[in-house]
Amino acid sequence: MGRAPAPSAMPEADSILRLYLASVPGEMDGERAVVEGLVLPELRARAESLGFAIELVDPNKAKDDDWDLARRFREIDSCRPFFLGLLGERYGDPPFSVSLDVVAAHPWLAEDPGRSVLELEILHAALRHPAAAAGAFFYLRDPR
Repeated sequence: MGRAPAPSAMPEADSILRLYLASVPGEMDGERAVVEGLVLPELRARAESLGFAIELVDPNKAKDDDWDLARRFREIDSCRPFFLGLLGERYGDPPFSVSLDVVAAHPWLAEDPGRSVLELEILHAALRHPAAAAGAFFYLRDPR
């Protein structure tokens, strides 16, 4: 008679809530620090008490450079409806390039090719998906 396997310390996939954090790189570092140092630990504690884990998806902190628009959209979809947008004085730059596959999957991208990556993330996460907008939160920094 063998021993029973030890329970896994990792939560089940369906008990992980993913939160996508979007902002212009380098623009909202102070606010990001507040999210990561104060808000996220409290949110994780509350979620844990309910049997959930929180995973932060932050393309600005990614260790690889493979965060093209297609990957950002896939990650937003996998985090839906949880999206946190931090907006300051700038909206950032347009994507360097957008593949034809991404435009084919999201024809609205061709409407205004000058939009920034952050604006496209916001449109994809909430504004073009009203049902998901209830889980999207935006925080605006007033420069004054």
